[in-house]
Order: sequence, then structure tokens, then C-alpha cells
Amino acid sequence: MSSADFLLIFDDDRASFDAVESVLSEIKIDFSTESNPVQAIHTLHEYTQVPKLIIICCHTIASPGFALCEKIQSLDHDAPPVLFIIPEHDENTVLKCFEAGATDCIVLPRNKEELHARISTHLKHRSNSLFCSLYTEHVQEVLDKRTNDFLQDRNFYDYLNDLLNNSIGRRSFAEVLQEGLDKLLKLHWMPENCRAKLFTYNADCALFGECCSSGEWTAENSIAPEFLCREPSSVPPKTLCLTNTDSAAHDTPQLDLLCRRLHISIVHESKTDAFLYLEFPREHSFSTMEHCYLVSVTNTLGSIFRHKSAEANLHRQLYFDSLTRLPNRKSLEDRLAEILQEQWPASSVALCFFDLQKFNMINDSFGRKEGDRILQSVARRLSALKRSNVLITRLGSDTFGALLTGLEFEREARHFVKTVQQLFDQPFRSRYMPNLYLSCVASIAFAERDCQPNELIQDAEAALTVAKNLGPRSCVTFNEGMHAQAQKNLRTLNQLQKAIESKQFTVHYQPIVHSPTTTIAGAEALVRWNHPKHGLLLPGAFIPVAETSKLIVPIGEFVFRQACLDYPRLKELAGSPDNFTLNVNLAAAQLNDLRLSRKIVDILHETQREPQDIKLEVTETDTARDPQKAARTLHALREIGLKIALDDFGTGYSSLSRLIDLPLDTLKVDKCFVSELNNNAQKRRLVDLIISTGEQLGLNVIAEGVENKTQVTALFNMRCTFIQGFYYSRPVAVPQFGILNCTNVPPEPAHC
Repeated sequence: MSSADFLLIFDDDRASFDAVESVLSEIKIDFSTESNPVQAIHTLHEYTQVPKLIIICCHTIASPGFALCEKIQSLDHDAPPVLFIIPEHDENTVLKCFEAGATDCIVLPRNKEELHARISTHLKHRSNSLFCSLYTEHVQEVLDKRTNDFLQDRNFYDYLNDLLNNSIGRRSFAEVLQEGLDKLLKLHWMPENCRAKLFTYNADCALFGECCSSGEWTAENSIAPEFLCREPSSVPPKTLCLTNTDSAAHDTPQLDLLCRRLHISIVHESKTDAFLYLEFPREHSFSTMEHCYLVSVTNTLGSIFRHKSAEANLHRQLYFDSLTRLPNRKSLEDRLAEILQEQWPASSVALCFFDLQKFNMINDSFGRKEGDRILQSVARRLSALKRSNVLITRLGSDTFGALLTGLEFEREARHFVKTVQQLFDQPFRSRYMPNLYLSCVASIAFAERDCQPNELIQDAEAALTVAKNLGPRSCVTFNEGMHAQAQKNLRTLNQLQKAIESKQFTVHYQPIVHSPTTTIAGAEALVRWNHPKHGLLLPGAFIPVAETSKLIVPIGEFVFRQACLDYPRLKELAGSPDNFTLNVNLAAAQLNDLRLSRKIVDILHETQREPQDIKLEVTETDTARDPQKAARTLHALREIGLKIALDDFGTGYSSLSRLIDLPLDTLKVDKCFVSELNNNAQKRRLVDLIISTGEQLGLNVIAEGVENKTQVTALFNMRCTFIQGFYYSRPVAVPQFGILNCTNVPPEPAHC
């Protein structure tokens, strides 16, 4: 029986009951009547819903209806309303009705309309009350669900924030992923006995590594599950794939019948860069929201991977040499700064520099690609010496370094240098030469108390500069004298800058004499520095320092311009000979100047000089640094009309092929050979060979550094056409030019 509009009437007063029955019949409401209180309670329990209204027709104050009302109120907190109908108004009866829990108490109306209105009003109030109660329950359910979702979302987003925060900083990618997976499985909505794996790929679609929730991070060469053994780019661009396969690929096949697998792949720029694999009990299922959570996790892990990959690439670019993969200068500086902040005994920290000698010849002869391959071979040999207390670095094109710590004796550093140099006893393999031998020079600088990283590096560089001048396999330990020299060079550079700005330079000229006629055929322009404190300085006091910077370029331009300006007067003082030329030295930095030809043309035009009036002198060493580039530059200068002389021939990287490749007019025999003509038969034969070679190639030959009559006679007998040296004249200013001193000039020591 439906109780949607059901009423229960307890009959204790027949007159009241008849009136109520008549009204209920008219409004067509089902009802049941009972006269026994116990039976009335039993009737309430028979129906699935509580009656909307209970009417008790009470005849006297001793009616059992009052006890029935009290019993109804104790049954349920949502007891139906109770309406008492009494035959006549009695204050005690009314009071007792409300004390028993009645909702209302009325005297039996005289007409049906009033009774009908009374009952209808109570039924309407009851319906509204029930609706409000149901709506309140619904709202509470929705609120509870949304609160639970919010807490779940908050819990999840706290996890994501944790994951992202952990990825920032110096924590490794492996650590972040390992912790991320472990925390994922601890989220309250994740099932128990769930296992997870994350696979990440690099930009080349190769498996970068895998992380397992129950194990360690495995980097590279990891074996992915069977479903991952394919190119990541072939994975369809969908983010969620739920499978129930019973694959036997797992290491515990007995679990396959009890588990389900969830695969989530994240595609970024048409390539999969993260793949999350979950294994969980078969009876568990994830909600749509939880699926979204897992996709977000995989997306986040993929983003972290991309971020960490970019961070790693940036770190490699900043701290490692791209060619050899060795730590670079920046890495050395940072490590050195860390070490020097610690407490360490004296001389227990040493910095060693190694420079490959004449390595530029490999680049020039075989090309830079082959040179790079040889450098990689050198790096591999040096890396074999790497220890916990040894940091091997690459500092420049052909310069390597080693930071040694924890030394007990200084000789340990020297022994290490000797070990490095012995690495070069074995030849290197080259595509163009089966046995390529290299050598290196080395320097050692020991750290002192309160030493700064840049100071120790400068010390090692200063000692390496000295070692380069000493020759192959030399090793120089830094001392304070080198430091003083380095400071002196720095002061000289500053003073040179001011000298250029205030035009403190002047040019002297040394005559070049035609040997058969002893007439002046030309001159060499040599720069001098009118130092405000030290007076007139010769080139040896400042040119080597200028060559270490770009200051040599403006100095060279000044000499060229001044020589062009002085040319007419010098030719006049020399007696206006035909083909009078001025020789001007060209520095290595000028050879590398892309605007050299343009500058020379501008100066010639400015000074109204003809190109054939000037001869440019270049050294063998400068042309050997980049022979192809040097040849191109000199050919361009020759096309302008300038003459080219090769200076110091025989002292540098002598090559007969270079005499053919370069557009030369003149060879200059260095004074170190000329000075030994009288007492060294081998050098005498070498000078004779150079002169004969020049004659065969149609080149003029100038012997420089001639200081006595014996040398002049010997050179004349060898058919040397031109002579330059103190025997005829020292370099002089323009007013003194043209006066040859043929008396016996006291010779000065000559050095190669």
C-alpha cells in the first residue's frame, strides 16, 4: 500500500472519528484507523513511509491516545505530525496534548469546511517539511562530494607543486622522477599494490632512461617493455590508453591474471617524450577525474624532463668543451674558487697548463676537421689520468689544464707533468700521416694563501709563456719574477695606449746598401718610442708586448704612413737612386686584418705614394700560422703593386714550397747566420745555399746584421746583392740618413 497520502487515525471518540472520516472521504485521502495503541504502532512499521499525518480522536483526559503520541515521538526524529481532536475545549486536556508532543489540538468543528481546512493545512505543511528535509540532504551530499573533490584536487595539486618545486635547483633529474613516482603511489586515491614506471626519451627519440617506483633510476641503454620497443614518434598522439592485456612480459607473470595496465603517453611536438606505465589490481578502476590526474602527472613529468634536458644542455655548454667533452675554463674557475675557500696545506694545490707546440701546422696542413680529431685523441689520453684529485680541462684551441689537489710534495706536480709529456711519446693516428708525433710544453703554478682563482690562472699562463720560448718538452714553475714581468708588461700596454694617443712614436731608417756599388738602394723603417720617462726605446722593449694585444696594428699603420711621408726626403738623401724602396715590417695581427688592403690603399693615396716604392716585410713564422690566409693576403697586396720580402728566412718554419706559394720579391738572411760566417762552416754553407736559392728563383737577397769587413767580403763573394747592418749604418733619423760609415764599427752581440 502506498503511503504517499496516507493518514492514520486513532479512534478513541466515535463522534470525532465519524466527522474526520467524512471529510477524508470527500478529499479522497487513504487512511487507516486503529483503536488499540499497540496495534497502531505496529501499523506504522508495516509501511515503507511514515504517514503524512496522524489524527488522534481523544474523548477524555484519560485516553490512551496521549501515551500513543509520546510513543510516536520517541520512535524517530522525523516523526509525523500529530493532530488531536477533542470534543470540547478543556485547558487541561489541551495542555496534556501538547505535553505529549502534539503538533496541534482542535475542538471538533461544527462544520466540515473548517475540519477540511485544518487537515489540508497540516498536510501541506508536512509536504513542505518533507521536501525541505530531502533537499537539505541532497545539498549536504553535493557539498560533501564537492568538499571531497576539492580536498582530492588540493591534495593532487599540492603533489604537482611539490614535484615542480623539487625540479627547480640542483637536484638531478633521476632524483626528481624517483621521488615523484613514489609520492604518486602514496596519494589516497591510488590503489594499494600499484606499481609504476616512467620512460623518458631524448630529442633523438632514443630511450633516455627509466624510473621504477620500486627500484632505482636506470639511465640509458635500459630495456623498455615490449610495447615501447618502437620509435616514440610512431606512438599515436593520444594521451590515454587503458588495456587489460594478460601479457607475460612482466617479471612476475603470476600477477598478470590479477592486474590491469594503464599506459599514458605524452606527445610533444610530434614526439613522445614521456610514457607512464601503471600496474594495479584488476578489481580497481580509476574515475574520469583520476584519469585526468594521471594525464596531468605524465604531462608534468614530461615538462620536467624537457626542462631538465634544456638545463643539462645549458650546463654542458657553460661548463664543458663541445669538442672534447672536457670541463672548460669556466668549470676550472668555479672548481678552483671552491677549493681555494677550503683549508689546505701550503703547496697542496697546483695548476698545470699544457700547450701543444706547432699544432697550428696540423690545421694548416690537414685542415681543421682533422685537427679537431687529433685534439679529441689528445683529450682521451689526458682523461686517462683523471683521478679524484685531478681535474682535466681544455682551456683553448691547443691548451689543456690540470688542477691537482691534495699534494704532499711539489715534486708530485712535476711528476704529473712528466707523465703527461710522456703521453706524447706514442704517435697519434692521422688520416694523412700514419705516425704523427706531437710535443707539449708545460707550466706549474702552486696556490699560495689568500690566492684568488684568476691570480693562479694568470701565474700558470705567465709560466707557460716562458715555457713556449724554451722549446719542446720544457716545464716551467711560476716564480715571482714572472709575476713582476707580467705586471711590467701590463704597465707597458697601458703606456703604449697613451703613447698611441699622444703620438710618442718616431721612425728611424737603416740603409740597405747595394753590395757591388756600395750605394744606398733602399732602407728599412724601424719604429722608436720617445718615452717621456725612459727616453728613446728600441723595438725590443715594447713590440713583443704590443704583439700580445691589438695595439700592434695602429703602431704598424703609423710606421707605414710615416715611411710614405718620409720617402721623398730619404730618396733625395740617398742620391735619388732608381728603384729606391722603403721596407716596412708587417705584423701577424695586420696580416689577419681583413681591411689591410683597403687601409694601405688609403694611406698610399693620402701620401701620394706609388705602391712600388714600398716593400712589406713578413716573417716566416707569421706566414706559417695560416699559410693559405697569408698567401691570399700577400697576393692581394701584390696586386696593388707592393713588393713583398720574407724576413728572418731560415729561422722559422722554413719551407721551399712557401717560397713558391708566396708572391715574394726578396729574401732576407737573418743576422744569426751572418754573425757566424767567419767561424761556423755549416752556417756559411747555409747562407750560401739561401743566396743561391734566391738567385735561382729570381729573388733579391738581403743579408742583415752585417757588422764587419770580413762579413761584407764573404757575402760579396757569395754574390749577395744587398747588405744591411751596423757596418754601414745604424738606424738613424731622417736628417742623418744617407751618411754611410764604412769604418770598423764595434760589433754588438747577435742573437737569433
